[in-house]
Amino acid sequence: MLTDTTYDALVETAINLTPYLRCTLDVDYPAWYGPSDSGGPLAMYTHFGTGQLNGNLSLDILQRLGWVDKRMLMIMSININYDGLYECSAPNMTAHAIRVIVWGRYQNLYLLLQLLIYI
Repeated sequence: MLTDTTYDALVETAINLTPYLRCTLDVDYPAWYGPSDSGGPLAMYTHFGTGQLNGNLSLDILQRLGWVDKRMLMIMSININYDGLYECSAPNMTAHAIRVIVWGRYQNLYLLLQLLIYI
């Protein structure tokens, strides 16, 4: 089971930007998993090998997800609900985990203030 401190890559982004998640597995259209609407275990976002989105996802998730190429997933206009762990996987391969940190407007302001204090 993945924890918040167990991941292979880190992607930091701000609210309303579009992060790109690159799978390092040598397969086309890996299965992607990410935060669920319920806050429970990772939800399946895409089906392995086809790239089709999981029709059981919420409309919000379905409208935000898209493929950049056969290995890279994007999350359009990300919001704080999508902060968390993502995983791409394929049969008989070790999954690749990505931790996405979504900075809110107040977090960005706090970081800017901290930077100004040190200058």
